[in-house]
Amino acid sequence: MKDPSCPTRLVVDEDAAVIVRRMFNMRCNGDGYRKIAIQLNADGILTAKEYWYNREGKPNPYKSIGKWTYHTVKKILTNEVYLGHSIKFKIGTMSYKNKKNINKRPEDWIRVENTHTPIINQEVWNTVYEMSQSCRDKKPRKRNSYLFSTLTFCQDCGSAMVGQSHTNKRKDGTSRISKTYICRRKQRIGECSWHSIGESDLLEIVSMDIRHQLERVTFDETAVIRKIQGSATAGALLEAKQKLVALDSRLTELENLGCKLYEDRLARIISLDTFKELSAKVEDERVQKQAEREALSCEIEKADRQIFDIGQWIDSVRSYCKLENPDQDAIRSLVERVEIGEPSCRSRYKQQAITIYYRFVGQLG
Repeated sequence: MKDPSCPTRLVVDEDAAVIVRRMFNMRCNGDGYRKIAIQLNADGILTAKEYWYNREGKPNPYKSIGKWTYHTVKKILTNEVYLGHSIKFKIGTMSYKNKKNINKRPEDWIRVENTHTPIINQEVWNTVYEMSQSCRDKKPRKRNSYLFSTLTFCQDCGSAMVGQSHTNKRKDGTSRISKTYICRRKQRIGECSWHSIGESDLLEIVSMDIRHQLERVTFDETAVIRKIQGSATAGALLEAKQKLVALDSRLTELENLGCKLYEDRLARIISLDTFKELSAKVEDERVQKQAEREALSCEIEKADRQIFDIGQWIDSVRSYCKLENPDQDAIRSLVERVEIGEPSCRSRYKQQAITIYYRFVGQLG
């Protein structure tokens, strides 16, 4: 924390230092960033930002979950300020013209050693640093290699589910990579129940449901379209189009009536007061009918768009079922969202609620 008597100098906040030392010790004992975050949340420890605002007696204006996460723990355990050093100019602007802030490269930082009292010693820092470097030296995973990336969500908390890869070795010496989706909130802060599902199982479930939808379309495409639209929608669309024709006819009549009133006034068949009164009534009705027509046109356009979207969805279903190995693009052309529920048990044969929302048509029974 900053020294109240000298804002440019840092002093140790003993209450916060206890938590920082605990985090470094947990890391030295082999605990990962996520495990440290879960333990701190379980013990009710305030995050660094929440602690600062709480100490200053101010409300936190930032939208945050107020929980320790993988990234907040990692940020502390890789910050040399706890070793007694100051790192300046980590952030700068792109140029003297472009004032957008960017993260500078480490070689552009200015590092000043021993500027304040350290919280941890060099030995602890080296141990934590070597552990972080050993994790960084591992082979990086291929990004966006998951078929259902950004499509799967937890059914309980609504958080996105993230993919994880595991390498399983077979008896013959070969290895197989299995992919699983888990709740992001559970992964980051340890809250929510343990929702998980294998990618191969999810692909089989989704493909089976898509084939089922294709069977329904093949048997009676018209019935499927009507069910997606709703039984009342098709009749309402026909009625709306008939009403639109009637409105157009009435608007034409009102236009002709206005012209006739003008001609009668020129021929002095009607008085000026009568002309003004009748013209006002005609104009009021014309404005009302025109507003009704615009609203009705929007409804018809929306219904026609829905029919077009349903047709696109049917074409995508047929194209998907022709593929032997569906890729990510094929899945995204059909699926908008998949919600994964918590399994009833953790045995080999488990029951799990899965809800599929398709593009254009939403959830289907």
